[in-house]
Amino acid sequence: MLSEDEGLQTVTRSIVAVITDKGQLKSNASAPFAKLSLDIERIEKEVRNQIKHIFKQWRDAGYTADAELTVREERIVIPVKSEHKRRVNGFVKDVSATGQVLFVEPVESLELNNRLKELYADRRRERERILLKVTDALRPYKGVVELAMSSLVEMDVLAARGAYAAAIGAQRPRLIGDAVLSLKNAVNPLLKTTNVVPLDLQLTHENRFLVISGPNAGGKSVALKTAFLLQYMVQHGLFIPASPDSECGVFNGMMMDCGDGQSMEAGLSTFSAHLKHLKAMTDAAKPGILLGVDEIGDGTDPRFGGPIARVILDQLLKKGASGIITTHFSSVKEWAGQTPGVQNAGMAYDLEHLQPLYRMVPGKPGSSFALQLLKKTGFSDSIIHQIEGLGGEESRKTEHLLVELEQQQAKLQQLLTENEQKERHLQLLLEEYHSLKQKIESRRREMLEQAKIKAGRMLDEANKQIEMTIRVIREHKADKVKTQEVRGKLHRFREQIKTESVQEEKPVKPPAPVKWLPGMPVKSLQNGAVGEVLEVKKDRLKVALGLVQVWLPLNEVEPAEKQMGGKQFVSAKGFNWVERNATFNTQLDLRGEREEDALKKVAVWLDEAYALGQFNLKVIHGRGDGILRKSLRLYLKTVNYVRSYHSDREGQGGDGNTIIELI
Repeated sequence: MLSEDEGLQTVTRSIVAVITDKGQLKSNASAPFAKLSLDIERIEKEVRNQIKHIFKQWRDAGYTADAELTVREERIVIPVKSEHKRRVNGFVKDVSATGQVLFVEPVESLELNNRLKELYADRRRERERILLKVTDALRPYKGVVELAMSSLVEMDVLAARGAYAAAIGAQRPRLIGDAVLSLKNAVNPLLKTTNVVPLDLQLTHENRFLVISGPNAGGKSVALKTAFLLQYMVQHGLFIPASPDSECGVFNGMMMDCGDGQSMEAGLSTFSAHLKHLKAMTDAAKPGILLGVDEIGDGTDPRFGGPIARVILDQLLKKGASGIITTHFSSVKEWAGQTPGVQNAGMAYDLEHLQPLYRMVPGKPGSSFALQLLKKTGFSDSIIHQIEGLGGEESRKTEHLLVELEQQQAKLQQLLTENEQKERHLQLLLEEYHSLKQKIESRRREMLEQAKIKAGRMLDEANKQIEMTIRVIREHKADKVKTQEVRGKLHRFREQIKTESVQEEKPVKPPAPVKWLPGMPVKSLQNGAVGEVLEVKKDRLKVALGLVQVWLPLNEVEPAEKQMGGKQFVSAKGFNWVERNATFNTQLDLRGEREEDALKKVAVWLDEAYALGQFNLKVIHGRGDGILRKSLRLYLKTVNYVRSYHSDREGQGGDGNTIIELI
């Protein structure tokens, strides 16, 4: 026997030999079929040319209708007006629906048309013979053909599913083994509008029933239909338009009562059809069954509709089924709120503009907003008050509570949205701050490195000049003229270095006369610290710098535009970075210093350490009464570039020293 691949190749060759890609029999499928096709083509051309000639004559004579040549009973005919039927010589093959036009075959083309009809019959017989022959040849490969057909159908279905998923923006949900449902950002694929509000819905083992309430046209039925349609799609292997983190189980059965089921033939009213469906659901209810009822208990006296709904839902819940229910009955909402395994959900409503928001809010029932809708429709306040009074005190209280809950929910949602926006804005600001801080730090390190490189080059050049001067003096044995010449060159080189250093400095404007008053913001020209004037004397100011109060000369301060919320420091001008960095002492001894003078020294010393890129410092202040230590640490709290400070190790001085770490 042939293998499946060989059999499939044989089938393919047999079919391709006689059938075109469009499913038509090839004109060269057999020699007789090819000859018949050529004869038919030749005679059709003769008949058409002949009838065209006759058609032109009849049209010029005004016999023809406003139409072209057509075909009736496999014969080319001419449309002739009925009033001229006796003026033409031919055979009537058909009549128009109005009877105003006759389709006539001219006598001249009768013989050719008869021959053409015989050829048509011969070609049909040859066609059947060819197809029967191919069919007989393929009969032994029936199983191969059926398998190929099944595979093609399966591939076609998969391709159709993929194309449909792409068309509706569907994604694959997470499949789980339990009969539960969790939809996130789900939309109904049948809704063609672009502003669809996504649906979030959950059915769990703890809450197997979901009771949805809310105003008319608020989206309750849409939520029910969306959930059932998407679950049905999942159970048939289709992707769904929902977030990929949605979870869908597999239910053993699905039943839904939605819409008007009345039938005159079956003798069913809306309510009786509703009851018939509820009875079928009650009989079929069991674990793993998903049930859906739109407006349960509706269509009859509300005094009985609510109790009917509660009892049936209680039975369905006891039998272990799961379900989604929509209702307007307050008694059903109360039952859902008091019954384990059942969860309320309400459709959000905009009370300010009196329009639905189509967003489902789980955990709370929704109001029907009947009175608000009456007011929106234009009913007078007197009519609304009468309706409210007839509704009963209990119903009125419940409705008012639901409306108040809806208002609070709307306010809470608005606050939540505003907080989320502020949080996003704050996050953007923090990211910008960190980015700017990194750029500034990177630029500072780059400038320090460039300064070190430049200073190193200048020192190297200076050393070369000195060595060359000494060598020249030695070579010329301290000749007075030569010595003066090389010393002059060395002096000019030093002046050049000084000139370059001075050119890098920015000119400092002399401070303008200022009338100082207590409370004015002031900035120190020594370290850039910003503070507040406490007291004014002739040539100095008492300034509060954070927790520290110091006297500063007038020539060392300038007005500050505003408080900076912390100390800002500037680097000194005309500063020999390399030399100072090499000679900088990371320890400062304050023993014996007065508090005010000690803090001024610390401020300048810390500024210089920070500018030079130092990190670890030590201040020696001694133990004594601890006054200097306390003042120092109060001041360190105000310096924004101090990372931390603590006492030294006991063996190294203990609390008589303070170790400082800069950022």
